[in-house]
Amino acid sequence: MLLTLTMPHDYGDRLKLTREVVSNSWRKCIAGGAWEKIKMELGIQGCCRALEVTHGANGWHPHLHVLLFTALPLAEGHKADLWAFFYKRWSDAIVAAGYRKPSPEHGLCLCDGEGAGEYVTKMTKQGLAQEVGRSDTKEGRAGSRSILQIIEGYRRHHLECDRRLIMEWLASTYGVKQLTWSNGFRKRLAQRYQVAEQLDLDIVQDVKHPADELLGEISGAMWDRLVDFNPSLPGLVVDAAEKSGWPAVERLLWRTSAGSRKIPP
Repeated sequence: MLLTLTMPHDYGDRLKLTREVVSNSWRKCIAGGAWEKIKMELGIQGCCRALEVTHGANGWHPHLHVLLFTALPLAEGHKADLWAFFYKRWSDAIVAAGYRKPSPEHGLCLCDGEGAGEYVTKMTKQGLAQEVGRSDTKEGRAGSRSILQIIEGYRRHHLECDRRLIMEWLASTYGVKQLTWSNGFRKRLAQRYQVAEQLDLDIVQDVKHPADELLGEISGAMWDRLVDFNPSLPGLVVDAAEKSGWPAVERLLWRTSAGSRKIPP
């Protein structure tokens, strides 16, 4: 089953606060004996939760996509029970945090999990790497924008409002896990289906790029500092690599590094 949870938000709401409300409200949803009881009754084996953040006309929109794994498909009556359980807990938690009550129509959606893995896959390192190279990600869609679309917009147009959004996103999501699993479930799932866990390096190596060629490397610490100095750097690096290869990327990184050293750390 795929569960999508959102909260009412306004343009002036700060991302750090709403992101924390969303995360804390989910923890309240799956705490206590009532959750353990309905898990046992419906055969819920575990869950995988993805945090997604977009920005649109009503400001930042942090929301959750949760895959619920059940031993057997749920009957319609059980689906209704599960929706009611989560809606009551979710809406109560959002209201307790000082926000408006989520509407039944938009605050929570529960549907069959067929094809739902797309929501979770794009939150992983591998999915993100594939997402970066997509043309629709670069161009953006009508309505809300992902952080990659905001970065691309800033690279193209250098709008101060986009720069502020990027800096707020960086400050509000630093150290936050986008993808989490219920305790022990990922390991049990891997053992059951004999799926080997991948290291970060393995995931990067498994991603199939059009050129299938490693052009160069830069340390994570250096990259973070350069992006803090120039938020449009990811898009500039992609352009430089596509047009002139790694030497052009090296020149771009050197110029950015020289500029960053002129300001205090």
